[in-house]
Amino acid sequence: MMGSDVNVKEGKNYTDFDHVALYILEYNDVPNNYVTGYMLLTPYRYGPFLNVEEKLPLGVTYTEVYINATLDDLGAERFVFSDDTLYFTNNHYDSFSEITISKILAGYYLFQTIFYTFLFGGVLFLSLMLILSKEVTVDDLKKDILLDYNLLKEKFLYLRDKLKMHHSKWKYKRKSTKNMEE
Repeated sequence: MMGSDVNVKEGKNYTDFDHVALYILEYNDVPNNYVTGYMLLTPYRYGPFLNVEEKLPLGVTYTEVYINATLDDLGAERFVFSDDTLYFTNNHYDSFSEITISKILAGYYLFQTIFYTFLFGGVLFLSLMLILSKEVTVDDLKKDILLDYNLLKEKFLYLRDKLKMHHSKWKYKRKSTKNMEE
């Protein structure tokens, strides 16, 4: 998903790992293209997870969601979620790892940061080459660098605020779910 849009919208169809995970975390439901049942001719299915192996906390109702499945091979990858937690298994329930919004978005924002850092570095290098070739003055370069810096700073602040917003929504959702249980 590197470099793609990390937003999910309710009622839309998603099939890739990051978008399906974000959708589940955001709406505590599966995307519209997923259907309930195990005998259906679609790889996008979900249903109850009974936690027979007791590898997840007990006393919780779970739903399992097939991920990266095809009609020919349903694979071993599943999301298993409850009202407040999302887990992933890539070995058909032998082990689970908890998935959070921060884990999903961290890779995206790291990619964005690296991309813009290299872009900025490339602009500096080209600008230096132009100065040395006497095509551009130092004053022109200063203005250009300041403009690029301000654009990068604006993008960084936007991404930081977006991550904070997702984290706050997740914390609020988790807190309100726990309050409802009490």
